[in-house]
Amino acid sequence: MTFAAGLRGVRRGDLGKEITAGVTLAALAIPLNIGYAQIAGLPPVVGLYTAILPMPVFALCCSSRQLVASPDAPIAALIASLLAALAVRPGSPQYVEPAYAQALVCAAVFLLFYAFRLGFLASFLSEPVLVGFIAGLAVEILTSQIKKILGIHTSAEGFFPELWEIVTKLPQSQWWSVVVGSCTIAVILLLRRIAPALPTPHWPGISLGQWAALVPGAVCAVVVAVVYRFESQLFFANAGTLKSEIEALADRGARHVVLDAEAISDVDTTGAQALRQVADLLRERGVGFSVSRATTGVRRLPAHYGLTGLTFHESNQAAAAAFQQEESCG
Repeated sequence: MTFAAGLRGVRRGDLGKEITAGVTLAALAIPLNIGYAQIAGLPPVVGLYTAILPMPVFALCCSSRQLVASPDAPIAALIASLLAALAVRPGSPQYVEPAYAQALVCAAVFLLFYAFRLGFLASFLSEPVLVGFIAGLAVEILTSQIKKILGIHTSAEGFFPELWEIVTKLPQSQWWSVVVGSCTIAVILLLRRIAPALPTPHWPGISLGQWAALVPGAVCAVVVAVVYRFESQLFFANAGTLKSEIEALADRGARHVVLDAEAISDVDTTGAQALRQVADLLRERGVGFSVSRATTGVRRLPAHYGLTGLTFHESNQAAAAAFQQEESCG
């Protein structure tokens, strides 16, 4: 950990942009964190503290100027669920103190992970488990926030009792609160549809000599087909490795990637999702993708998980021949 490494390279001329970025981030993070504090059952001022105080500390201790440290909805929900096990009432002083203690414990655990380089353990989290957790979390957050949009209060404990109480209290909804919430949601959805983020036209600011140096590469394109052999079953613990390594091959100029699947004996849901993402990524980049030497059972698995359109070859030679024929026809 290098102190203030993320601040290196900041020039005096960049201060205006940096200040603008900081004000923009604060305008987004402060109201969000106040909402996250309420999801966790903490006073709104706690969200204000977590939006402001950790930022300077993180900027001084982190080596990246692009990474942002801030609470989010999953953390807020986890805090609420863990503190609920202590049988304390949300918002009470007896609730806030354990929350502070939990933050310190989490900091200690993060330091241990940093000291022993244990970040790789995140690779062993199965994607279906993460999707299920996030989906359940979304439903929980939706239930907790819909009460505020309707302007009603509930006292039931537990998801289904609380949901039933919300339904029974719909006639008591505050119309002005419903109007404000509905209009806000409508504006967000409308802007997402009619005003998507568009790239700004930009002319490369390079010298004439640099333009000339790019001409040979533009005139002569190298045709490359790469055979990539994966020596294991494809499952949640190594699916990320497959994606990153094939993406690296595309970055190095491969025009076609052949996945040699002879050693792949099984594919789970996360592995099939990784194959789908690889195929989509290569298609977007104009890079071909096919699978060779896969067993009959493995060939059936992608279709079982809803992944269709993969091209299979009996051998690497057949895959290379198909690529050469495609290039000659093109």
